Amino acid sequence: MKSFKGQSAMEYLMTYGWAILIIAIVLVALFELGIFGGSTLPTTCVAQSGFICSNPTYDGGNIAFTIGQNSGSTYYNVNAVFLNSSELATFSAASSSFPSALTQNIVAATMPAGSTYSAKVQAWTSSSAKATLGTGISGQIWISYETTSGGSTNFAEVGTFTGKAT
Repeated sequence: MKSFKGQSAMEYLMTYGWAILIIAIVLVALFELGIFGGSTLPTTCVAQSGFICSNPTYDGGNIAFTIGQNSGSTYYNVNAVFLNSSELATFSAASSSFPSALTQNIVAATMPAGSTYSAKVQAWTSSSAKATLGTGISGQIWISYETTSGGSTNFAEVGTFTGKAT
């Protein structure tokens, strides 16, 4: 009777070798995607329909971005704020103002449709501290505006912001 020990050992090594190789490839792919490091959180501003929100940066205290609108009409006395999740819970667009702890930042006296402006909003309130390097943040950027100069104030969500302090 012949012994097949050598063939059996070779099949054993090949089977487990392929399994280890596949696991190693998957781990490298996950590492490259940033699953393990957590340091590759992109800074993004996803605009709502009718708005422009691009080129966002976050320095731990302020969020800077390019803002615009495409409604077909001109907006007057445009102010912007950043609302994190706790501020969103207390804010209603039907109210007459943003939460009092927030600092409104004037974007433009007039904002014609299709135009863009550089904006900077404060990402922290008096009840929260500025973020340290590498700290993530997410929330929404809102504007208050008037459709006629001196008219009633309207509120609109410009976009959703996500970023990490750099």
